[in-house]
Amino acid sequence: MRYSTLGPALETFGPSYKITGILLALGLLFSGVAFAVANEIHDHAAWIVFDGIALSFGVLLWRHLVCRAWLHEMGISYRKMLGYGEVRWIEVEQIYFETHEVDVHLIPLGSFSSLRLVTTHQKKIALGENIRNTEVLFEVIAKRTFDALYRNAVLEFNSGSEVDFGAIRVSREKGVTIRRWFRRQTIPWKDIAGFQFDAHFAQFDRMSRRLAAKVASKRVANTHALHALLTGVMRHVW
Repeated sequence: MRYSTLGPALETFGPSYKITGILLALGLLFSGVAFAVANEIHDHAAWIVFDGIALSFGVLLWRHLVCRAWLHEMGISYRKMLGYGEVRWIEVEQIYFETHEVDVHLIPLGSFSSLRLVTTHQKKIALGENIRNTEVLFEVIAKRTFDALYRNAVLEFNSGSEVDFGAIRVSREKGVTIRRWFRRQTIPWKDIAGFQFDAHFAQFDRMSRRLAAKVASKRVANTHALHALLTGVMRHVW
């Protein structure tokens, strides 16, 4: 890796083996079919199609293989196709993480995780599925940023402000508000029977309601700080 102002790298997260294998398999499949057709009919247009397909998959594979992330004591650095960047822990404002299952025509390809950061300068950094061991990287980032993000959330909450966790807003007065695409759903504190977060959904069980209120994890920021804040508040409610 290049010189980093964050100090020496403690751990490296390279490109995902799973994505590499999928890109290679698809590239060989489509390029092979295009080559066989072009070789059979001996048509100039067919060879142009083959060249286009081979070049396209080559660019996609190169774009994937250059992706890296490095863990440092003071933050993380990363490299993508368009350049290199660094983020200090104190600059992390929002963390979004999700795991989802992918299949093609009922053929399971496994689980894939996406990780996105938003800095205090409103810069968005999407590592997507390109980095392997994204779950481990997320856990490290969540641990390193927890104290600052939780402290800021508590200060905002105690001041009476609505605390922003992406699709979820928390207010001392109103309770928990879930922002849907076209509406808002507010759950008062007294109506919350329980809550749980995982890599797929954030879920709120409600008093006298059979169905829980759910929102996709990819739309919820700082779930580690949100869970701690709700745990502290609900101790007084329950």
